[in-house]
Amino acid sequence: MNHLRIATILLFLITSQLVYTQNKSIDSLITLVNRSENDTNQVNNLYSIARYFLFVDPDKAMEFNNKAIRIADSLKFWKGKALSLDISGIYHQNKGEFDKAYAFYSQSLEIREKINNPKLIATSYNNFGVLNRKKGSFNDSKEYFLKSLAISENLKDTTALSMVYNNLGLVMDNLGMYEESISYHLKALSIREKTGNKNDIASSLNNIGIVFISIKKYDDALEYLKKSLVIKEEIGNKRSLASTFINIGTVYYHLNKYDEALNFFEKGKEVYESIGDKKNLAATISNMSYLARKKGDLQLAKEYNLHSIQIIQEIGSIDQLCSAYNSTSENYFDLKDYATAKTYSLKAKELAEKNNFLPQLQVALDNLYKIYSSLKDYKQANLYLTQYIEVKDSLFNEKNNNQILELKTKYETEKKEKEIAILSTKSIEQELKLEKRNRAIFMLSGIVILIIILTLFIVQHIKVKQSQKALILEQKLLRAQMNPHFIFNAISAIQHYIIKNRTMEAASYLSSFAKLMRSILNNSREEFVSLETEHQTLENYLNLQKLRLDGKLDFSINIDSSSGAEDILIPPMLIQPFIENAVEHGILKKPDQTGKIDIRFIEKNKKMLIEITDDGIGREKARQYENSGHKSFATEIILSRISAMNKSYKKHVSFTIIDLKDNHQNPVGTKVNFELPLVLN
Repeated sequence: MNHLRIATILLFLITSQLVYTQNKSIDSLITLVNRSENDTNQVNNLYSIARYFLFVDPDKAMEFNNKAIRIADSLKFWKGKALSLDISGIYHQNKGEFDKAYAFYSQSLEIREKINNPKLIATSYNNFGVLNRKKGSFNDSKEYFLKSLAISENLKDTTALSMVYNNLGLVMDNLGMYEESISYHLKALSIREKTGNKNDIASSLNNIGIVFISIKKYDDALEYLKKSLVIKEEIGNKRSLASTFINIGTVYYHLNKYDEALNFFEKGKEVYESIGDKKNLAATISNMSYLARKKGDLQLAKEYNLHSIQIIQEIGSIDQLCSAYNSTSENYFDLKDYATAKTYSLKAKELAEKNNFLPQLQVALDNLYKIYSSLKDYKQANLYLTQYIEVKDSLFNEKNNNQILELKTKYETEKKEKEIAILSTKSIEQELKLEKRNRAIFMLSGIVILIIILTLFIVQHIKVKQSQKALILEQKLLRAQMNPHFIFNAISAIQHYIIKNRTMEAASYLSSFAKLMRSILNNSREEFVSLETEHQTLENYLNLQKLRLDGKLDFSINIDSSSGAEDILIPPMLIQPFIENAVEHGILKKPDQTGKIDIRFIEKNKKMLIEITDDGIGREKARQYENSGHKSFATEIILSRISAMNKSYKKHVSFTIIDLKDNHQNPVGTKVNFELPLVLN
């Protein structure tokens, strides 16, 4: 089982505008409320004290908050009451009491809609988004955040924008949409660095680090998380600090530094126990189960997993429950209790499909594939493997990874440019004065430059069109060589050997298949390759075709040359389409007979002659099997390519196709001849 799934239960710090991190004059505020009369200022002061203590001493926070609600009610101070109701919602949300939190948030939103305060309505939408994300309802969470974002953008409220950007980044990560996640986090960080709120900056750094964990960029993740940790230790917010402890522990886990990982997990666990945060405590215990499994203590890991599930079921966090089911399934698999492992994986699959948790669905399908393989139910195992590949392909690819790194680079570059711009303001002002003085000269220069640019543009446009034609031709060749039908059948044949436990044959053909794919991808962009390289590519291709046809194919490749095969250069991917034609349209359709393909490379009179001979059914008979509108893409592609080579290299390249017949004029195969200039390395 894959033990590196710990990233699926990472702990994110959700930033809410109700988190109060300033300790300035808190004692004087408490003294003031004890002496003041009941008025709106008293409500605001009580609210400020409550939100300070909310993440330091939650129960103490509620004492002040409940008093604020009572006074606001008596004064009919609805704006102040709504703010205090939010405090109550966050209090119950942090304890995992989601229904109670929902009730308080609903009361607050109802008040704000009555007084028609768009800014505070946006805050309520954000609170509902945070609540749904904590419950694991990620799509609902996203919808609430987008509602909040629309209002905040209209109001140009930068503080609210940074908060909702941050929260959208979190939920996009949960949905496996990593490019969108990092984009939102970088937007949030950009605003927060301008405002200078240390708690918010630390939160963004923490969350960016987590996305890099998700895409396995652990050095980048550690860089951001350690920056966040330095700020959080300075601030002293326990809950926030604990989240970064856990995330740094996760990075060390992936780097196989288990003692460091356990040290950070235990720090986080101690904090969550002290503040009664069941949701994050359960996630931390689940993390520790992975460490126990990694160290080989499967019984301890099982105890951790079952304890984690018990806590999660109490608080009703669906996404965590799905992750815990997957982890427990893996644990029982390691204990070879496949029946129990299957039960937990099926539970995880059901939850993941129902709630569109794609990362967790990927894990559950992979687990089920391995469980059924161990039970020797290969048909069911293959079904889950197919589903796993589909989910994996839709979830993440290398393009996403590159785009995420580009966003990071773009952000850091823009940040440096802004710093340089601020430092050079005076210099810019001087340049503007000079610009006025020399405007006439610049205009004249601009006209000259424009003419030059237009000329270059026309030349470049011609080059681009030529390059595009070459690229289209190259793509056609690559698609022709990587025939999906051939690839599917080759993989199926290899799978057959694996299921039959014929590992040596499977390994041999799998190696040939890998070499073929690598050589096709490498050679497709080269103008010339050595004859030896082309020989190896063709041999791998024909071996796999032979496997696909159950051995009903013989072939030979001969080189007749006074020069070494390593010294002779030929255009890559030139003759393979005709070999594919020989197999698909000639030999494949021979009734119950073994077909043969002979390939010869002959050096003669400073030319390279290539012959491809097959004993298939011939072109005329092959046309009877095809649709009336069938067109040979191989012939079309090769003609285009030969035309391009003749123009580029000013050398004659030609080919002919000969229909072979016996003495009675019956078709007995096809022969293709190529004539190329001899090119030596």
